[in-house]
Amino acid sequence: MIQFINVTKEYRNGTVGLKDINVKIEDGEFAFLIGASGAGKSTFTKLMIREIAPTSGSILIDGKGIHRLKKREIPIFRRNMGFVFQNYRLLSDRTAFENVAFAMEALGYGRDEVKKRAMYTLGQMGLANRAQHFPAELSGGEQQRVAIARAIVNNPKILVADEPTGNLDFETSREIMDILYEINESGTTVLMATHDRGIVEKSHHRILTLANGRLVGDDNLLAGYAIGHSNVQRSTSVLLDAAEQEKNDRGFHAATDEIGRVKSRLSMADAVQTEKKNYERNVAADAKTMSADRREMDKKILLHETKTLGAEAGKTAEPMLAQAKASQPAKTIEETQNLRSEQIKAVLEKSNNLKREEKSLLEKKEETVEHTALLEKNYKQEQQMKDAANIASEAKSQNDDWEKLILEAFK
Repeated sequence: MIQFINVTKEYRNGTVGLKDINVKIEDGEFAFLIGASGAGKSTFTKLMIREIAPTSGSILIDGKGIHRLKKREIPIFRRNMGFVFQNYRLLSDRTAFENVAFAMEALGYGRDEVKKRAMYTLGQMGLANRAQHFPAELSGGEQQRVAIARAIVNNPKILVADEPTGNLDFETSREIMDILYEINESGTTVLMATHDRGIVEKSHHRILTLANGRLVGDDNLLAGYAIGHSNVQRSTSVLLDAAEQEKNDRGFHAATDEIGRVKSRLSMADAVQTEKKNYERNVAADAKTMSADRREMDKKILLHETKTLGAEAGKTAEPMLAQAKASQPAKTIEETQNLRSEQIKAVLEKSNNLKREEKSLLEKKEETVEHTALLEKNYKQEQQMKDAANIASEAKSQNDDWEKLILEAFK
């Protein structure tokens, strides 16, 4: 059972999302939540799934006050709830099967159980033959059925559907509603927020109407209201007949006064009925005034909820990631040792190459020294030979001079 007791939600900017809401939704009930943009529907559903907490008042689900839940308790609480959104929110890089299986994998179910239940649920949606298709390969109606399968694969006690037919044509919307009705008939409590008056008016289920953050309509109350008005009309008719009789019996004036009082009661009943019809027309008019403001708000809500669900998915995946890392140390050490050995071999090889190059340079140096010494020796020998030639030339010149002197002396 879902119960709101004097619930008020005021945001930090001063906006009042809900004001003094008192409502009870029984187990297994199907209830529509309607109202114009800004009426408080999103605040209502966010409070139900504990995305936000009330400013005051109490929210009980199965007798437990969810407004007191701690952060770490919220994901556990949500395991008993399913969510369906207007824009499907499927993972584009995963198949229909993988999108449905993801919800179970995040809760730690075994591979066999995940496969069995995911395929069974897709079969319920008539999508067994589309299990391996990606969202881009599916029609809008098929994508929404995958989203519903993901929402109910864990057999939740409560299903919250936010504009599930908003992006679908009439025929596809009818098919989705039939599925939601079947889910409800199986015992699941369903709360559906919608602006589609056509769907609501064709249904015999409960209708909760919000306006300016207040609960201004409950179809159960309206039904009793209509019955009460009918009873007033019947009793008024009886009283009128009695008054006419009294007019004949007790006199004209007394009977006339009684007739006036009875007619006054009838006028009041008619006025109340007129007020009820005016209210219903206003609600219908509000629903038709949906504009870009609502769509923009839906985008902001979608972005915020995506971030929130993404953060929760990340938290849920952390133990799995830690376990995966814990199973790898031995392999990592072995790979590191192999890499270190290869690096050492490369360094040693480079060192040996340097040593060989150094030895080659030393040998060249020695050859250069020997060659230089040989050149110096040859140079000295050449100098000595030149000196000897000069001496011989000088000696020859002196000898010639002596020969001339001798010849002149003997002349």
